[in-house]
Amino acid sequence: MSGHKPIYITEFGFNEGSDAQQIKALKEILIWLDNQPFVERYAYFMATPGSLIKEDGSGWSELGKVYNSYNG
Repeated sequence: MSGHKPIYITEFGFNEGSDAQQIKALKEILIWLDNQPFVERYAYFMATPGSLIKEDGSGWSELGKVYNSYNG
């Protein structure tokens, strides 16, 4: 890719769908991102209660467990 620069995706996430739908989509997205030669790095938007963290702050949400354990 002469002359092209790698892309850093600094924020992506979900604000709709059930937990199961979000988990399914996240798995698909992570696989896709890892297979794009132009995507150098990516990060989920905010690990906060209600997203990657349980609402009560006590640990990873189910979505957070998927993101945290993904090895690409």
